[in-house]
Amino acid sequence: DLNNEKNYIDVYKLSKLTNFNIDILDKKKLLIENENKFTFKIKSNRSIKNFEFKSNLKFDEMYLNKKYQDLIYLKNGLIKTEYKNKDLLIDLTSGFSFYKKQNDKKVKNNKDKNIIKLNIVKKNKENIKIKGNLKNKETYINPEVLYKILKIRDGIFSNNEISIKSDNKFSFHIDKSRKIKNLSVKSILNFDKLNLDKKIQNIIYLKNGTVISNYKKNNLNIDIDSGYSYLKDSYKNDKDDKINIKIAKNENKDLKINALIKNKNNIVNSKEFSNYFKNYKKIIKDQDLAFGSDSQISFTINDKNKINKFKIKSKINLANISINYDSSRLEKIFPKYKNIIKLKDNLINIDFSPNKTEFNAIAKYSFDNKYDKINLEIIKNNSSHDFNSQIEINSNPIIFKDINYYKQEDVSSEIIFIGKFFENNEFKFEKIKFLENKNKILLSNLYLSKNLKIVDVEKLDLKYLNENKKLNQLSIQKKNNNFLIKSEFFDGKSIIKNFLKGDSKNVLLKRFENLNSEIYLNFDNFYIDDKNYINKIIGNTIIKKNIIKSASIIGKLNGIDELNLNIKSNSNNEKITKMYIEKPEPFLKNYKFIKGFKEGKLEYNSSEISGVSKSKLKIYNFKVKEVPLLAKILTLASLQGIADLLTGEGIRFDEFEMDYIKRDKNNTSIEEMYAIGPAISILMEGYIVKNELTSLQGTLVPATTINKSIKKIPLIGDILVGKKVGEGVFGVSFKIKGPPKNLKTTVNPVKTLTPRFITRTLEKIKGN
Repeated sequence: DLNNEKNYIDVYKLSKLTNFNIDILDKKKLLIENENKFTFKIKSNRSIKNFEFKSNLKFDEMYLNKKYQDLIYLKNGLIKTEYKNKDLLIDLTSGFSFYKKQNDKKVKNNKDKNIIKLNIVKKNKENIKIKGNLKNKETYINPEVLYKILKIRDGIFSNNEISIKSDNKFSFHIDKSRKIKNLSVKSILNFDKLNLDKKIQNIIYLKNGTVISNYKKNNLNIDIDSGYSYLKDSYKNDKDDKINIKIAKNENKDLKINALIKNKNNIVNSKEFSNYFKNYKKIIKDQDLAFGSDSQISFTINDKNKINKFKIKSKINLANISINYDSSRLEKIFPKYKNIIKLKDNLINIDFSPNKTEFNAIAKYSFDNKYDKINLEIIKNNSSHDFNSQIEINSNPIIFKDINYYKQEDVSSEIIFIGKFFENNEFKFEKIKFLENKNKILLSNLYLSKNLKIVDVEKLDLKYLNENKKLNQLSIQKKNNNFLIKSEFFDGKSIIKNFLKGDSKNVLLKRFENLNSEIYLNFDNFYIDDKNYINKIIGNTIIKKNIIKSASIIGKLNGIDELNLNIKSNSNNEKITKMYIEKPEPFLKNYKFIKGFKEGKLEYNSSEISGVSKSKLKIYNFKVKEVPLLAKILTLASLQGIADLLTGEGIRFDEFEMDYIKRDKNNTSIEEMYAIGPAISILMEGYIVKNELTSLQGTLVPATTINKSIKKIPLIGDILVGKKVGEGVFGVSFKIKGPPKNLKTTVNPVKTLTPRFITRTLEKIKGN
């Protein structure tokens, strides 16, 4: 018997005595109290045989060797040891506390309820076999301790202290080289609050959870089953919200994490998601979101703590959300659109992975307070997104200004988009279908650039009643990079108006990114207003880089009168345009400054080079009923009889001719405008700055005065001063100047015609 009370013993000497290298303990002296019984035989050669040893050893504190674990130290323990026939059996029962480095703050422990039990077996030359059980209750620790217990790296959880209760069973072998083999750990751990690392998310924390872990043969499996709550107390979540996280770590492989999150009736502010989505803040302003969800999340973490292979499958029920999207294009199409889209009753399915993402949503949307349905599907494949959407448009009116289409409010309609969106922000619409009663618009393979210009289009079919209640039918078909435009009947009233305003490029060509094609026209009936039409339109137009290089178009106005347009470009890059129209009244009546135009023939010739166009417009044998500005000049000049004629039966002109230059789209210089008729003749010049200023000046002479003057042509001196005092020629000079809506007219009588006026008049008389 060998007994002692609280003496220090050297761990190294103890291992020698027992023929067992206690390498898992720190090399410090232990303060022990023990009872020992041993027997042995000493042979004649003084060797020890048949050594047997039994011991009950009590200790106050015992530290594990940091080579194996720097986690806990043992307190108030009992070690029962039995050594016989070179077999060693050790049973340890002890309290314990979690160990921290000296410079770290201390960890709170419930030392009276923390129990560890170990069973150590060493048979002859075999490996040391160790089994154990560790239990603790209501102990505060740093997650770093968990990382070491569970053999995982940090980077998943934050370093906030947590309160845990656990029951852990473990076993392992120690071989001859003192290496741990066949480690197996089974653990059940309960915690009150656990935060995930901010790199993963910073919205929720886990609460009242259980962690079940199993480590064997270098494979780790962890199952976390927990409730959760938002970090911010102002957010609302349901008490039944649950999260389940499964963690797996196989030897030399990345850590795998799978999570299942369920919630309902939660409220959280939208700004919490802005860190996870690009450009989120631009379209989603801060707002509280009420939602429920069922989500599956998986990803891996490599040895550098980098997240890879992130996948998520989620079903989301989102009550309401508002999207701020500033779009002038939508405003033009939807009069009620004010840059806000309201969505409610959103059912969203998300299937996200690095190589493929699927997004499906069913919702109700509104621009004000009336809601329609929308169904959207987006599939991301590598560098493109496939989309398929069906949108009801019942509550909102629609305007397609370019084709003069208008859908009234509360009329049922539907639009379908099928296509692709690319990472370079370009679109391909494989199909666009708009249906409203018998009206339909069909588009195939429409390509749009990142600035939404048309790159290419394969086919367009239109059939609809327009705002003027006229049936429109038109098809555009692409073949070999050229286009055929066919129509049985089409209301082109708005197109004609834009053309006459000089905005024809705005209708079509400005929609294209870079159009290089030949366009063939075949129209049976093309209406230019409510009554007049052009039929049998045949022609072709060559366009290069969005510029018309040549065109040849012919047709019959109202089925009788000739109409043709010819455009050619020569080797000097000069574009020459010629147009001829018999009875051009349907076109000219669109001009506000002239009313009651009748009969006549129109010739237009123009040459354009380097953006500057020089044009000559001629109109023959026509009558006008009202020219407000001209009537004002005549009245101011006290030529009331002619003014009355102008606003009554109308004044006939034999010829009208105007030469003008356009240096850009806003500036027009009128070099000369001359008109001659039985009642009156006019000569005028000036300039116009569009929407800003008009400045014109000229001479107006009644025909009777001109006739008298012409008779006196041989007597040049007499025509300038007259034969007698007071006999001089009578006419008026005038000036018109001011902004478009506030023109001011001044008139002065003249007794002498300018040589230029007489010369132009003689030219016309001789020409006739």
